[in-house]
Amino acid sequence: IIMKRGQATIFIIIGAIVLFVVITTFIIFNKYTTSDEIAEGIVYPLEAEEYYYQVEECIVSSSEISLSNLKMGGGYYQTPEPYFDATFLKVPYVLYEGIQYPITIETVEAEFEKYLKLEIFSCIEDLDLTFNTEDLELDSKLNEDYIEVSVVLPTTVTMVNNTYSFEDYYVEVDTGLYEILNLQQQILDLHTTEGMPLSEILYLFEGSDLELDMNMDEEDVLYSINGFQFMVGYEWLE
Repeated sequence: IIMKRGQATIFIIIGAIVLFVVITTFIIFNKYTTSDEIAEGIVYPLEAEEYYYQVEECIVSSSEISLSNLKMGGGYYQTPEPYFDATFLKVPYVLYEGIQYPITIETVEAEFEKYLKLEIFSCIEDLDLTFNTEDLELDSKLNEDYIEVSVVLPTTVTMVNNTYSFEDYYVEVDTGLYEILNLQQQILDLHTTEGMPLSEILYLFEGSDLELDMNMDEEDVLYSINGFQFMVGYEWLE
């Protein structure tokens, strides 16, 4: 087959266009990636993505520490009265002199965010990034199996050739708090109606993966459910 010069030129041009499209497509799909863990489908360049995940991991670890501290304080950052003063820790009463002081899910979320704010500030100090902490926003939602944590934290990473900015983070952290709060209320109701119904309380935990610890004297019981502590003042009912 003899190809004329004009035909050869056309094939060369077409070939160059196809090659350009292939190379461009390869660059685009290798430079950008979508995080499966981000509900909004945020896309960041690969060179900046590792820094995004550093902040995300910081939020996860800060959330876990905050949850641990929250449990020790019975769901509170600042423990309201009445409480038992254990020198280094104040444990709230949920039943005291016949009056119930239950804690709500909304209160737990708000108190968790107070702990989290401090922990995040502490964690990001070790990251080589620029943060606008004045615009930090936190929001949490407690579900049956985990707590949703949404964070707005303007972040800037400066590299050799580019500067990238991102601010929206979202993580889910496992917690048994939802079930613990339900059990706490059942324990509270049993004490209110039956005094010290030990067998009924132990029955609540049959088949549960949660660990119950109780320390009691003649007037008070210190409960710990997987580290979530609270006090009950009770009376022996005849």
